Amino acid sequence: MTRPWSNFWAKLYAPDITMIIAASAANLFPIFMGRPLLFPQSYPTWRPDARNFYPGARRPLFPSGEQAYLSPMREIVFDLETTGFRFDEGHRIVEIGAVEMVRGALTGKTFHTYVNPERDMPEGAYNVHGLSEKFLSDKPVFTDPSVARAFQAFVGDADLVAHNGVSFDVPFMNAELKAAGFATLDNRVIDTLHIARKKFPGSPASLDALCSRFGVDTKERERDGHGALLDSKLLATVYIELTGGAQAGLDFADKAGRAARNRGGRQAAKQRPAALNSLVTDEEAAAHAAFIEEMGADCLWLKAPGGR
Repeated sequence: MTRPWSNFWAKLYAPDITMIIAASAANLFPIFMGRPLLFPQSYPTWRPDARNFYPGARRPLFPSGEQAYLSPMREIVFDLETTGFRFDEGHRIVEIGAVEMVRGALTGKTFHTYVNPERDMPEGAYNVHGLSEKFLSDKPVFTDPSVARAFQAFVGDADLVAHNGVSFDVPFMNAELKAAGFATLDNRVIDTLHIARKKFPGSPASLDALCSRFGVDTKERERDGHGALLDSKLLATVYIELTGGAQAGLDFADKAGRAARNRGGRQAAKQRPAALNSLVTDEEAAAHAAFIEEMGADCLWLKAPGGR
């Protein structure tokens, strides 16, 4: 006996159920096969050798035993200065700057290094960042442990935040890493240029324009020109504004309150250091006193401490 209504509901929900099963399998199957996840943002600290992960944990990611930060709440805002726009035209990185954010707030940890590009400095690039060939001649080259490896270790598996990072900063960095024989960055990239264009369509979306929009102080940049670390700090401030303002990462619970809750108790209410001035006028006080007198000696106000 046919059940037309049952067939109807089966046809209606079958595609959705199929997609749910497929999406779940796409994430679960690689775990058993020891391969990266298709949707790594769902498991931000997963690695084939994962053990005891917690925010701020450090795990060796390189054969040499160098350490890299691992945390699902870390973001690295970074910027590059280069000799030109395209690595495949012979241009190289001359400065790397980065700042760390955890839970949407700056931690104060930074990474900065100048890099000897082992080539001349075009006039156009020099006019932007002011780094001359002579100044960079005694700086470490990209393959030096203090540059590429140190930057990778600082980044770890954090999300990368950069302005035009999808089209410039990350591809340029990966081209340098690949040419040096190092593993490239496969971290999730958050491009503030894309966010700004989506949030403010038709408006200027350069870093300078966004700093002006959000009232970010750029006097140092105007005085000294572009700098990778300075621009990273400015971008981090802009990124905070783009994603909800400076309240991100704040913890309003004090230590005493957390300790009381951990013990299963309740923290006593804080007392004011001095009582507030009364806002009751003399007329209101007199009217209240007369009202109590009318209620007689059994009035609860008279029995209360400080009553009347």
